[in-house]
Amino acid sequence: MYKRQRPAYLPALSKTFPVLGINVNEIASGSERAEKLQELGKPGGVLVEMVIPNMPAEKAGLQEGDIIMSFESRPVRSLREFLSDLAGAQPGQTVSMCLMRAAYRKTIYVTLGRNVMGNVIVLLHRRKITGCG
Repeated sequence: MYKRQRPAYLPALSKTFPVLGINVNEIASGSERAEKLQELGKPGGVLVEMVIPNMPAEKAGLQEGDIIMSFESRPVRSLREFLSDLAGAQPGQTVSMCLMRAAYRKTIYVTLGRNVMGNVIVLLHRRKITGCG
């Protein structure tokens, strides 16, 4: 992997991200879970495949096999939507998530952790636009 050095004229930056502590994935089309969601008239959701020990999700009670149906009262229709909503939250914020577990729904509240990425390099590139055809 190529590692860029930060030019001296750019200040060192760090970026903080919210952390739940789960691995999630789309619900496989045609699966038993997908059929159950369709029967209930639900638009989608994401499947919790793994809960990382000692992270906010475990502390809040998320379990492998849970389906996240909404994040902060906003329906989760796809993995992309869920990740976008999570990225828009703030570390330390307490968020609500509606889950489907087995045959029942449950709302949980999770206080998001923080992950700090240090020495972030932000480079802006100019693109030369040629001709308008």
